[in-house]
Amino acid sequence: MVELLGLSAEDLVLELASNDGYLLQFFQTLNIRVLGIEPALNVATLASIKGIPTSPEFFSRDLAQKLLQRSISPRLIVAKNVVAHVPNLREFLEGIALLCAPSTLVVIEAPSIVNIIAKLQFDTVYHEHFSYLSASFFKKVLSDFGLKLLGCERVETHGGSLRLFIGRIDSTVELPKSLLTSLRMILEEEEFAEIGNSATWRNLSEQIASHLNEFRNWIQSLDAKVVGYGAAAKAVTLLSSAQIPRGSISFCIDNSEGKINHFLPGHQIQIVSEADFFVNYFEKDVIFIIFPWNLRNEIAARIRTMAPKSRIFVALPQIEEVLDGHVT
Repeated sequence: MVELLGLSAEDLVLELASNDGYLLQFFQTLNIRVLGIEPALNVATLASIKGIPTSPEFFSRDLAQKLLQRSISPRLIVAKNVVAHVPNLREFLEGIALLCAPSTLVVIEAPSIVNIIAKLQFDTVYHEHFSYLSASFFKKVLSDFGLKLLGCERVETHGGSLRLFIGRIDSTVELPKSLLTSLRMILEEEEFAEIGNSATWRNLSEQIASHLNEFRNWIQSLDAKVVGYGAAAKAVTLLSSAQIPRGSISFCIDNSEGKINHFLPGHQIQIVSEADFFVNYFEKDVIFIIFPWNLRNEIAARIRTMAPKSRIFVALPQIEEVLDGHVT
């Protein structure tokens, strides 16, 4: 972005849902001004302690107007993995539009709805997500706010996301032609996937029901202690929708301090730390199921350092064993 936009000390990078300022710190290191908007007070405080200016608020049209009154005029606005969590997406986009000048570039990253269909990623559906998005949607809706889709590319985040490049209708931002070419291909892919056809979603529902039945039967057929890895929302969605009987999974490993010694909702599966499990509960014939499949290779590598002969599986997009860090 620094190279593409020619960012300098006179420019401002605004990040929406900036967390603890991890991304913004790299702009700041290059003496580029930054401002984070982060409604979670605990992590916003961490960012401020690190010297990253952060406003502990939800981004909205009203906040955008307040920023305008403070003469805040960003050259780059970043919103990574937040739009799915926004209850009123139109107001969110309106706020972005208010802050855009012709030279402003907006970069939004969001998981691709096509992956729910193509890769059976139904476990990304849970209460924190208000929307499941596509490039086609943005192409259509942005014009309501005087914005347009300038380009798009695929990134690997969350099992396959879209990185959308957005500007005003009179944008002066020049992007590489490859991003426009990629946008055309992605729009064609979405058209081919028939994401707007109700029959597509009925067929998907049938596929999901079949897979959940297969997963439940597989779990019940295992003659070994089964342990989950990653107490993510994905795990709760999968186990609940598959109606896995209580007691089928002995523990769930997670190193998040806020989760350790608690339980997966609805299943009475105790969450234990990695260190605690391998010291106190590990048995030779344990079968591991990695719930956050988007991190499967990384997690499998961690398991193998402590249990090199254990069998490791992922449940989506199908039940597959992970061998030497790779799904087979």
